[in-house]
Amino acid sequence: MNIVLRMLSTLTIIGILSGGFLSRVSNWAAPQIEKHMQEAIRRAISTVHPAGTRSEKVATDSLELYKVFDPDDRLMGYAMNVTGNGFSDKITLMVGVSEDLESISGIEIIKQTDTPGLGAKIVEPEFKDKFKNLRTTPQVGVTKKENPAPNEIQAITAATITSKAVVNIVNTHMDILKKMKAEMGL
Repeated sequence: MNIVLRMLSTLTIIGILSGGFLSRVSNWAAPQIEKHMQEAIRRAISTVHPAGTRSEKVATDSLELYKVFDPDDRLMGYAMNVTGNGFSDKITLMVGVSEDLESISGIEIIKQTDTPGLGAKIVEPEFKDKFKNLRTTPQVGVTKKENPAPNEIQAITAATITSKAVVNIVNTHMDILKKMKAEMGL
């Protein structure tokens, strides 16, 4: 019986010490992670709106939205930090949109964990560049054809689900942004 009590007390002490250590590491790392995420967002905004000189976060409940301004401090468009379901996990991306919401200026993948060599190709310029100057009306589509329409992108070979997931994320959040612009007059 004494052995069982000693083992239980030893395991309890180890559990308490380990939990305390993990809590301290988490408290130390949280601000670092937040700082790096904010830097990634800043870089992503400048990637989707390369001519933009400054951005301003818009207070909204339904969307993480930034107004992007040109060198003359005129509104040139919006940047949306959005997340949605991918093939294997969530995909987070920044979507740059023109001021009139009629075209996408570009996308930047902030976070993804898809299959290397297949769905992970969404981070490559070859895929992301397909969204530049893409029309948003009607909704963005995905095709396997060589010559997509002005509002379509060509899917990544062997990663159609991931390609469709990115397009679905873009379309879902474009609908939200269009409703917000109509209601709030952004």
